[in-house]
Amino acid sequence: TEYSAPQGNNPKWAVNWLENNGILGMYYLGDTGMGPTRHWREGNLLNQKVWMFPVLPFGLYATFEDFEANLISPTDVTAWLNKVVDFNVTQGSTRMIYFHPPGAIGYLPSLTSMLSRAKSYANSLSYNFKWYTMTDLSRFMTKGKQVTWKTALQADGSLLFQASHPADLTGQTWILPKASFSQPVPAASYIDKVTIGQNSANWLVITKSGSSLSFSAKPL
Repeated sequence: TEYSAPQGNNPKWAVNWLENNGILGMYYLGDTGMGPTRHWREGNLLNQKVWMFPVLPFGLYATFEDFEANLISPTDVTAWLNKVVDFNVTQGSTRMIYFHPPGAIGYLPSLTSMLSRAKSYANSLSYNFKWYTMTDLSRFMTKGKQVTWKTALQADGSLLFQASHPADLTGQTWILPKASFSQPVPAASYIDKVTIGQNSANWLVITKSGSSLSFSAKPL
């Protein structure tokens, strides 16, 4: 369900073949630095199912082999890897860093530092971090594209959020800034289907079950 091309070589015909044969997510050398995206080339969306995972480079270089060949210091690599983790946590985003295990031998302290930083966020009550496979994220994003939702202003000034999915909303999340909204309140019939979570800056409305959702939140 996921694929990494030799030397990052992904001609259009190969992407079409991969999509038609069940590949959901793949490593990509286009759109470098972005989060997961669709397969765009020359302004055109070429594939409707497969998701591309662009490599995140450190300047001109992306792998430990590149760093070693170009004399990038382990200190700089460590700082970069930790900043990547920080960015994903603070921005609620995801990026793919790419390397080969043999190339990591010369940068093991850098790799260990990144893993330790990620673990500290994963164990934190204020932040959230998790590792995902390309397959995990591809399935989640495909599911997300099938969600329909809308808001409506209520008589008491609150906003009513309503959402639905053809099969299942589980895991879909709405993020509301605490500076702009009071704590969200699920509609009475949805209380058991929703978790209201929070971090230092946001309210998190997370669906636990069902194919529909309804909650309200009052603008501050």
